[in-house]
Amino acid sequence: MKLTLKNTDKDYGLIARGLHWTSALIVLALLSLGFYMAGLEVSPFKFSLYFWHKSFGILVLVLVALRLGWRLYNPPPEPIESQKKWEHALAKIVHILLYFGLIAMPLSGWFMSSAGDFPAPFFGLFNMPDFIPKDEALFRLFGSVHEYAAFALIVAVGLHALGAIKHHLLDKDETLTRMGGHTVIIPAAVILLALPVFLIAKDKLSEKPHDHSSHHEQEGHHEHEHEHHQDHSGDHSSDVHAVQSAEEDEFANPPSDEALQGVSGDTKQIVTENIPADVQFWKIIPGESYIKFQATQSGQPFEGSFGEFDGQIYFDPENLSASQVDIAINIASIKTGSDDRDGQARGVEWFDVNKFPKAYFQARTFENDEAAGANHFIAKGYLTLKGISVPVSLPFKAEFSGSENDGKKADVQATLTLDRLDFGIGQGQWKSTDTIGKEVKITIAVRAEAAVATPR
Repeated sequence: MKLTLKNTDKDYGLIARGLHWTSALIVLALLSLGFYMAGLEVSPFKFSLYFWHKSFGILVLVLVALRLGWRLYNPPPEPIESQKKWEHALAKIVHILLYFGLIAMPLSGWFMSSAGDFPAPFFGLFNMPDFIPKDEALFRLFGSVHEYAAFALIVAVGLHALGAIKHHLLDKDETLTRMGGHTVIIPAAVILLALPVFLIAKDKLSEKPHDHSSHHEQEGHHEHEHEHHQDHSGDHSSDVHAVQSAEEDEFANPPSDEALQGVSGDTKQIVTENIPADVQFWKIIPGESYIKFQATQSGQPFEGSFGEFDGQIYFDPENLSASQVDIAINIASIKTGSDDRDGQARGVEWFDVNKFPKAYFQARTFENDEAAGANHFIAKGYLTLKGISVPVSLPFKAEFSGSENDGKKADVQATLTLDRLDFGIGQGQWKSTDTIGKEVKITIAVRAEAAVATPR
């Protein structure tokens, strides 16, 4: 019988067959790839697999839309008369479950990427728009939906395949052949379907009971850590405080080890040198201040923040020469909306928080930024990350409100772009900027209140 593009009363046409088998192959491959990726360490290779997984996932969504549209335009063949009514009813239920999985899986993956601030690329041609704002709770929710949709799809595909095999081998009707299937497809389908099931079983069997004591010990380490002296040994020892003499003249001196002892004791203050008596001390209000950053992954921007930082700010716009700032940032408090990404950022190849738990910014030189206008200034100092101190010019805007009676407040906004490679952030395979870009935009907002400095 000659095949046509459209369906007939007895057979599926070439278009329906092409959409069916293309979708089937991609979905089975994506199921296996998805469970395989879950067991990999975070790496450029894993991000590359995510790129293809997401691209083909979006393609599945397009194919499903085409299949449904074609099904409405060109209805499928009539049911085979020899089949029983309960078989027709079961086939409809399985088809509904199939379409649910085929729609829920790519949509939940797309929404999960949006909520986690991850790119959802389509073969490098463009990135899918973010329909959901960054939200860690929604990221976890859609991650669970994505996983359960995968399980549902495996069950639906399994039932669909078993039904086709039963009709072909036992009933010997045209269910399989009128969709272009053949006996040789059966073992291939069994293998492709068994692979994700095998990966799921392997993953579940390899899971270890959660070590709660170890988890709490790690939390306690970050919460109660003692004073940290910078260790300048290792790969970057020659880079620490390595700045040209001209820069040293302009930016004063690099911070000393004693000045970088970090947040310590109950006072949680930074050692500040030569505290001026006639310059106002400003106490940071944590709940109204933040340090955020924006970087790129596969060309798509993502945002993060450091939730814990403290410091001493002595600043008077009328006495800039006596002003000084010391800030310490708890690197372990990094949040990007993804536990995997946060854990990787704390690791040795990135911030190495076990060895360098704090970042420091110390400024001793302040200038009016006349080009930017009133209330704009430039702080010149050093930013120290992973034991590497780099001279930094930080332009900022400072506005003051309130009075002695109701409490004076200061609001500071600043932005700065850094090169992560200057600080050795991203080592080994992460030195390449193909996956994670080298430029990082820092956005700072500090709200502080006038206070009396606590003597040390």
